[in-house]
Amino acid sequence: MDAQLVVLNGANEGKTIGLPAGKCLTVGRYRSNQLVLEEDQVSRFHAELYFDQGQWHIRDNDSVNGTYVDGQRIRGTALKHGQMIRIGPVQLRFECIGEPKPDKANPSPMDESAEANLTSSLLDATPFQLDEFNSLCRFMADAVDARDPAAMIHLALKTVKEVTHAEVVGFFGLDSDGELFPRIVLPEKARDEYRLSKNLTARARQASRPVWLGGESPAPMLESLAGFEDAICVPLGTPTQLLGVLHVYQRGRAFREHDVRFCEIVGRHLASNLRLSRLVSQLAEENSRLRLKAPPEGPFIIGDSKQMCELREKIALAAQHTATVLILGETGVGKELVANLLHKQSQRSNGPLVVVNCGGIKRDFLESMLYGHSRGAFTGAQQHTGFVHRADGGTLFLDEIGELPEDGQTQFLRILEGKPFTPLGSEKDITADVRYLAATNRDLTAAIRDKKFRADLYFRLKRVIIQVPPLREHREDIPQLVRHYLRHTLEATGRELDITPAALARLQEWHWPGNVRELWGVLDTAVVFLKGDVIDVQHLLFEHLHEEPVRQGPLPTFSLARLKEMAFEQALAAANGNATLAAKMLGVSRSTLVSWQGKRPEPEDEAGE
Repeated sequence: MDAQLVVLNGANEGKTIGLPAGKCLTVGRYRSNQLVLEEDQVSRFHAELYFDQGQWHIRDNDSVNGTYVDGQRIRGTALKHGQMIRIGPVQLRFECIGEPKPDKANPSPMDESAEANLTSSLLDATPFQLDEFNSLCRFMADAVDARDPAAMIHLALKTVKEVTHAEVVGFFGLDSDGELFPRIVLPEKARDEYRLSKNLTARARQASRPVWLGGESPAPMLESLAGFEDAICVPLGTPTQLLGVLHVYQRGRAFREHDVRFCEIVGRHLASNLRLSRLVSQLAEENSRLRLKAPPEGPFIIGDSKQMCELREKIALAAQHTATVLILGETGVGKELVANLLHKQSQRSNGPLVVVNCGGIKRDFLESMLYGHSRGAFTGAQQHTGFVHRADGGTLFLDEIGELPEDGQTQFLRILEGKPFTPLGSEKDITADVRYLAATNRDLTAAIRDKKFRADLYFRLKRVIIQVPPLREHREDIPQLVRHYLRHTLEATGRELDITPAALARLQEWHWPGNVRELWGVLDTAVVFLKGDVIDVQHLLFEHLHEEPVRQGPLPTFSLARLKEMAFEQALAAANGNATLAAKMLGVSRSTLVSWQGKRPEPEDEAGE
């Protein structure tokens, strides 16, 4: 009896496969099968259909996810016309040639059940052994408590190694240039003995799904995996946001499909936890910045001047690369805002932005603040995650880098070179995936000449330089900055304020030694003491500390006698000739003043001195 299979969904949807009587049809992911189904939940040799004693039968080949007929899992059964077969997520209809096709207008209860299975999950229940199931549950529970990404990865690798009995397990992370590097390998001694295969990683990234060498026919041989019998590679995350790659290698025997499914489930759970950890770290940093009353993160740079347009363009270009950026500019120009925008516009925007004020770190605590320390590392020490580790997967902004002492510069040079570091009190090296930004208002080249700044650190920092212009060089942006400030005041306090043209002109005339920060301060003072709703010239108070005194030509020279005479003359003039009052003003007695008046030198005597 001839028959046929009709594929109802998946990559082969609509395809009809003939079943001549007396023939056998194999179904699975392997290319050698007569019907190849490439869906993830299909086993290599999933099932087979065969003709025996005048009837068609289907047999499951011990597949992981099973074979279903009319919604019931089977090991082997005879087939009837119109029955629905499900292999992984793929639905097929069995039809005997010459029999009427099912009436879709009035489907039978069996048809309705089969159609419902079309929406079943891609991950059907996998029949793990009890100890494997317990290991999986224990990993999921422990991963929730492991806030540190490195601890999560180590836990996942340990679980996979124990359950699959793999020889080597490893995790590829991303470095600051977007390249993969082995972050953790178990057993630890294997890190130096073996290299994780970048060729296998590339295949998994391209396929966006797990790659199992033993599941391919014939199994490919990769030079980087010489000495291993089998390998599994599981990408974590999405193609556009890859979090890492899980590697599992075996020697002496091949993995089971069972092992591949276990690795995939662990990988998916690990990816979810890594995303959550990254989000928690980002929120913690933002909360910390708010508590420290850090400047608010602006979504854009204010101003349409040529200088501001060029600055925005430089930020957009530099944000797309991973090179270290050195931000230069005077105090108050907005260097931290530039660093914030570089992070927000980069591919690391979902990661944390950690800001380090280099001038505020005490020399004795520098290493602990950077690298962290373990509980008990010193008297009273609790577990502390350092700046570098907290910035893992994101950006570390080194503000006021020019204020670092010489020994601190050595420490920063080490982390900028991407070398592993060890927290105080720990014996385990950690490598963090961090992009570095730095800023200073100092002339670092002059500091190098004065032996106050390391030249090698300077050249490591200045891969890309962004110069932020002072406010006096783009005064045309001041009206726009003021309008932004007034809008912010309205939103924050409900006060709708305005400013007179004269006050706006006065603001544009000022030379702004403190730049935008000083502008905000002047406006803050005006608003606090403003009784009305309009800011005018008299409300603007400027600091004159940075102004130099005006000098008209060379200073005149006088003899001591002449200076004494000028002082007495000015005091008498101010006191309207009252000698007693003039003496008090000069801090001398009245008799001294009268005596001087009686002994006033003649002009020729003074000239002769």
